[in-house]
Amino acid sequence: MIRIYITCIALFMLFIHYPLSAQQKLSELEPVSLQQDFAFFRDALQQEHAGLYRYKSKTVLDNLFDSCFSELNHPMSQFEFAKSIMFVVSAIEDGHTGTNIPRLLMGHYSEKEKMFPAYIYFIDKNAYVLCSRINELSAGMEILSIDNNPAGEIREKLFQYLPSDGRIETKKQQTLNNGAFPFLYNWIFGNRDSFMVKYRTIDGEIGTTVIGAEFVKDFECDKKCEPNATRDLQLDLLPGNIALLTIRTFDDNRLSGKYNFHDFLNASFNEIGLRKIHKLIIDLRGNAGGTDAYGPLLYSYLAKKPFKYFSSIESTKNKVSLKENALLGMQQPQKNSFNGKVFFLINGLSFSTTADFSSIAKSDNRGTFIGEETGGGYYGNTSGETIKVELPNSKINIIIPKFKYINDVKASAYKDRGVIPDHIISPTIGQILLCKDVQLVKAIDMASGKVR
Repeated sequence: MIRIYITCIALFMLFIHYPLSAQQKLSELEPVSLQQDFAFFRDALQQEHAGLYRYKSKTVLDNLFDSCFSELNHPMSQFEFAKSIMFVVSAIEDGHTGTNIPRLLMGHYSEKEKMFPAYIYFIDKNAYVLCSRINELSAGMEILSIDNNPAGEIREKLFQYLPSDGRIETKKQQTLNNGAFPFLYNWIFGNRDSFMVKYRTIDGEIGTTVIGAEFVKDFECDKKCEPNATRDLQLDLLPGNIALLTIRTFDDNRLSGKYNFHDFLNASFNEIGLRKIHKLIIDLRGNAGGTDAYGPLLYSYLAKKPFKYFSSIESTKNKVSLKENALLGMQQPQKNSFNGKVFFLINGLSFSTTADFSSIAKSDNRGTFIGEETGGGYYGNTSGETIKVELPNSKINIIIPKFKYINDVKASAYKDRGVIPDHIISPTIGQILLCKDVQLVKAIDMASGKVR
């Protein structure tokens, strides 16, 4: 209990050490308004969030709520108070609990604040320049520290404000690596006119430089690699009698008007069967999930026998019955299901429905997993229908998932992790800059028998 309390105090000590900018101080809320909002936030979570105590006990979270509430004793801006909200959301360890804070931050910082002027890419606890317009910080350089804060400690601090299931870090790291770093760094560590950066060059030389803060429009740079698949759903036939099935989303809204998921799967597995392909790579990287039913539907094309998918679904008010949701019952394999070897590509953005599907396939020992730990939990998630509440004074919106899903899986070594690959493959910064997909290469090499 004491550890949680100290952590929350440390959060507010950070606010004092890194003052807010003049823009953020224009409109401040009095303590009574902040406390009203926080109490409203806490009550909404306790009333509606079915998975609130999935990873942390009620006692632990109650102490966290109490300690953070007690620190709301001085006027704060909306953004300063937002740190308290995001700190708690992250501590809950549920990746589906959302807010409008990222959108508010993007809007404010993009227009009104100068930020750290480079995009950073973390590999484990090491930080590298992904792209930059600054001569002193060229792509590929390692960032050792910023303003005497070691890169690993910066990463750890920013992780405290990013939601994810359980203790999974890959989803948080993907968020930082996909452009969020400048915004989060300035928000958490404070705005300033310049930054002292200690770096290591590609040749191993260590140096220090001071760089000026810039508006985001002035340091935007090309940092994207072209995807292997050009469509959200795609089947490619590779040399060596290997099929590559890419599924970028299970989201019906995203697929609507372009694809029929049922028809795509049926046609793809018919093609695989006709060509007598016995090795299949399924690329689920970057797939944040979507329609619940699409996970078991995909697995029905891999299953060799009837299978269970969800063992239970419940809200804070009732438990869902089989009559209400057929996904709680036995699922049947397709007539054209695939019986060969399967290799699954996953990463920290493999979330929600994608993580559920991966958990079932992993539990059933259906294939080999390659890449990074999934962003979603192995045992299930809290999602489905959501409720949006607006905090009356700060106008911060909270998105609360209402249904707790439990996957029908075998016991794992960890209760608070995702699907951990059989082969963890992390590209080097050099491979990233050259757009080399080493995870896919590993899968192809394994499928072709070149490596184990």
